[in-house]
Formats: sequence, structure tokens, C-alpha cells
Amino acid sequence: MRDQAWFIRLISYAVAVGDIDPLEASGVRGAKEMYRSLGVPLKNLADCMRSLKEVTLEILSVEDAAEVGPYFDYLIAGLMP
Repeated sequence: MRDQAWFIRLISYAVAVGDIDPLEASGVRGAKEMYRSLGVPLKNLADCMRSLKEVTLEILSVEDAAEVGPYFDYLIAGLMP
């Protein structure tokens, strides 16, 4: 759960600045290295992010979901092995 909150924070930063840089540096490159070193399958992490995206988008307005969704998509694609 702690890691999920961290990814939500990164996506929030990316939305706030309107750029993928926070996701790229920490969310994709940093997370991939960390989870690989811990032996966590990246596919499982990407699946977790898909579920987190689904739940998050359900609680947002249509407009907000349209803005946030692509950041989740970028993160998920970047975590795929």
C-alpha cells in the first residue's frame, strides 16, 4: 500500500506540472531498477498499476479522468518488461 501511495503522488506531481518527467525519473527508471533488484516481477507491478488506475478513474469526474488516465498509461507502459 505504501508503494501505491508513492505512485499516486508521482502521478499527482506529473499532472500538476503537466509533464511526464516525475514519472520517468522516479516512477519508471527508478522503480524498475528497485523492483528488479528486489526480485519483484515487473508484470505484477504493472498489473497493480492497472488496478490502481481503474479505481482512481472511477472516483474522478470524466474531465479529470481524461487528464489523469494518460499518466497512468505512461507509467504502466514504462513498467512493462
